[in-house]
Amino acid sequence: MLTDVLAQKIIAEASQLIKEDLIIVNRDGYIIASTDPNRVGTFHEGASLCMAERRKRLITANDATHLKGVKPGLNLPIVVFQQVAGVIGITGEPEQMEPYGELLRRMTELLIQEAHMMEQMQWQTRALQGFVQEWLEAGALTEPLKRQAAAHSLDVQTEKQIVLIETGLEESIHWRGLAQWREQRKGMIAIPWERKKVLLVCSPQTETALKATVHTLAETLAIGGSWWGGAGRALPPDEIKKSYAEAQAALVAARKTNRFVFEHELKLELCVEAIPADTKARFVERVLKKVSDEQELLGTLAAFLENDQSLKRTAEALHVHINTLHYRFQKLKQHTGLDVRKSEDFVLFYLAHLFLEDSTKKADSNGDNFA
Repeated sequence: MLTDVLAQKIIAEASQLIKEDLIIVNRDGYIIASTDPNRVGTFHEGASLCMAERRKRLITANDATHLKGVKPGLNLPIVVFQQVAGVIGITGEPEQMEPYGELLRRMTELLIQEAHMMEQMQWQTRALQGFVQEWLEAGALTEPLKRQAAAHSLDVQTEKQIVLIETGLEESIHWRGLAQWREQRKGMIAIPWERKKVLLVCSPQTETALKATVHTLAETLAIGGSWWGGAGRALPPDEIKKSYAEAQAALVAARKTNRFVFEHELKLELCVEAIPADTKARFVERVLKKVSDEQELLGTLAAFLENDQSLKRTAEALHVHINTLHYRFQKLKQHTGLDVRKSEDFVLFYLAHLFLEDSTKKADSNGDNFA
């Protein structure tokens, strides 16, 4: 509970308030943090007596002559969850140190309690991440998974739907907010997922109710307006993998509109997500291979597609003359044999751009769920 790292952090914070020398002693009686680095690792007999008696102990100049490793001052037991976790000591005239003693001890105990609670939150979150990962990999609710669900008090025997939310925040920021969210909504899984994502496993809800749930979560996490999300269908527990794939596809569509997208709203994205990644890569290579190093041409093509094939808006976005666009499109045709102004060729360019953009975003978002 009281680690060396945490003890050093407490000493660093406390030393901003109190200028006297400070020590923290572990339950074995050894100093693990001090404003005087030379004392770290030494045995403190006074602290051992303080822990045994479970009360503060004044260390006098006389005590310092026969107790090992002590200096005059004040030792106070650190009690967390009714257990002595260690001792915090202040060096100086004992009577002068007493006014600071209780304040310092209470601050130390609160910091240890908070660190312990954060550790428990992280442990629970990682356990849930592991459970969901195994569930998705298995594609069915196996007996071991049912036992894990019971241990977490989760009802996974009924239909569930996966929701993916992507934010501009790093994973570590979500720990506390998601733990509080789960505490308020027993049985709902809400965990950090990959980089900058949150994964929810919910019971079936109406679209209005689900949107309200997600908006409330966004407020809890203080995400603000920088988020978007996708939801798969509510399916039996043995089809959870399908709901997850649908949520992924919906999230891809949501990125383009910065809104919340349901699986049934997918159109072209439904087809795109069904195409294997290696097929997409081969398609992109065939269409764009000869211009893969031509960043100016690729940028012009992307701007043209993103501006709904409007020459005027594309020229304005790129800060070039329309004649420059015509020149670049002609150069693109020379390299690829495709004319962006012809319907069939335009579709090929559009799909190649879509596949390339999709693979880039997935590569950027790839991360260890357990990081």
